[in-house]
Amino acid sequence: MIDAATLKALGGGAGGALLPLVVMYQWAVPSSQFNRHVAEERTSTVQNLMETLKNEPAGAYRDTLCRTLETTLAQICLDSPEHPFCIDRGVLMAKAGC
Repeated sequence: MIDAATLKALGGGAGGALLPLVVMYQWAVPSSQFNRHVAEERTSTVQNLMETLKNEPAGAYRDTLCRTLETTLAQICLDSPEHPFCIDRGVLMAKAGC
Protein backbone atom coordinates (compact mmCIF):
# COMPACT_ATOMS: atom_id res chain seq x y z
CA MET A 1 0.00 0.00 0.00
CA ILE A 2 1.32 3.48 -0.84
CA ASP A 3 1.27 5.90 2.06
CA ALA A 4 -0.30 9.37 1.75
CA ALA A 5 3.06 11.21 1.56
CA THR A 6 4.27 9.06 -1.33
CA LEU A 7 0.96 9.42 -3.13
CA LYS A 8 1.11 13.20 -2.78
CA ALA A 9 4.75 13.31 -3.95
CA LEU A 10 3.79 11.37 -7.07
CA GLY A 11 0.99 13.81 -7.85
CA GLY A 12 -1.75 11.67 -6.40
CA GLY A 13 -4.93 12.95 -4.88
CA ALA A 14 -7.75 14.93 -6.44
CA GLY A 15 -5.53 16.95 -8.80
CA GLY A 16 -3.59 13.90 -9.90
CA ALA A 17 -6.79 12.02 -10.54
CA LEU A 18 -7.97 14.72 -12.94
CA LEU A 19 -4.86 14.71 -15.12
CA PRO A 20 -5.68 11.42 -16.90
CA LEU A 21 -9.20 12.69 -17.56
CA VAL A 22 -7.88 15.88 -19.14
CA VAL A 23 -5.41 13.93 -21.27
CA MET A 24 -8.11 11.50 -22.43
CA TYR A 25 -10.47 14.41 -23.17
CA GLN A 26 -7.79 16.02 -25.34
CA TRP A 27 -7.26 12.79 -27.28
CA ALA A 28 -10.95 12.02 -27.71
CA VAL A 29 -12.09 15.52 -28.68
CA PRO A 30 -11.04 17.36 -31.85
CA SER A 31 -8.67 20.26 -31.14
CA SER A 32 -11.12 22.85 -32.51
CA GLN A 33 -13.80 21.70 -30.07
CA PHE A 34 -11.30 21.61 -27.19
CA ASN A 35 -10.10 25.14 -28.04
CA ARG A 36 -13.70 26.35 -28.19
CA HIS A 37 -14.36 24.83 -24.76
CA VAL A 38 -11.29 26.58 -23.34
CA ALA A 39 -12.40 29.89 -24.91
CA GLU A 40 -15.87 29.50 -23.36
CA GLU A 41 -14.33 28.89 -19.94
CA ARG A 42 -12.13 31.96 -20.31
CA THR A 43 -15.15 34.02 -21.38
CA SER A 44 -16.98 32.97 -18.20
CA THR A 45 -13.89 33.85 -16.18
CA VAL A 46 -13.90 37.37 -17.68
CA GLN A 47 -17.59 37.80 -16.89
CA ASN A 48 -17.12 36.55 -13.31
CA LEU A 49 -14.13 38.83 -12.77
CA MET A 50 -16.07 41.82 -14.08
CA GLU A 51 -18.90 41.05 -11.66
CA THR A 52 -16.52 40.64 -8.73
CA LEU A 53 -14.66 43.84 -9.56
CA LYS A 54 -17.89 45.85 -9.37
CA ASN A 55 -18.04 45.33 -5.60
CA GLU A 56 -14.36 45.12 -4.73
CA PRO A 57 -12.80 48.14 -2.97
CA ALA A 58 -9.42 49.50 -4.07
CA GLY A 59 -6.47 47.58 -2.74
CA ALA A 60 -4.03 44.79 -3.41
CA TYR A 61 -6.74 42.17 -4.03
CA ARG A 62 -8.47 44.39 -6.60
CA ASP A 63 -5.12 44.90 -8.35
CA THR A 64 -4.66 41.13 -8.49
CA LEU A 65 -8.14 40.70 -9.97
CA CYS A 66 -7.35 43.37 -12.59
CA ARG A 67 -4.12 41.59 -13.56
CA THR A 68 -6.03 38.31 -13.81
CA LEU A 69 -8.65 39.97 -16.03
CA GLU A 70 -5.96 41.45 -18.26
CA THR A 71 -4.15 38.10 -18.54
CA THR A 72 -7.35 36.20 -19.32
CA LEU A 73 -8.30 38.71 -22.02
CA ALA A 74 -4.81 38.37 -23.51
CA GLN A 75 -5.16 34.57 -23.58
CA ILE A 76 -8.52 34.83 -25.33
CA CYS A 77 -7.08 37.22 -27.91
CA LEU A 78 -4.07 34.99 -28.58
CA ASP A 79 -6.33 32.02 -29.26
CA SER A 80 -9.10 33.92 -31.08
CA PRO A 81 -8.08 37.39 -32.28
CA GLU A 82 -11.56 37.96 -33.75
CA HIS A 83 -13.32 37.29 -30.44
CA PRO A 84 -15.65 40.18 -29.44
CA PHE A 85 -13.78 40.58 -26.14
CA CYS A 86 -10.64 41.43 -28.14
CA ILE A 87 -12.39 44.19 -30.03
CA ASP A 88 -13.71 45.69 -26.78
CA ARG A 89 -10.72 44.81 -24.61
CA GLY A 90 -10.00 48.38 -23.50
CA VAL A 91 -13.67 49.06 -22.86
CA LEU A 92 -13.93 45.93 -20.69
CA MET A 93 -10.89 46.92 -18.66
CA ALA A 94 -12.24 50.46 -18.18
CA LYS A 95 -15.70 49.15 -17.27
CA ALA A 96 -14.11 46.90 -14.64
CA GLY A 97 -12.27 49.90 -13.23
CA CYS A 98 -8.83 48.57 -14.03
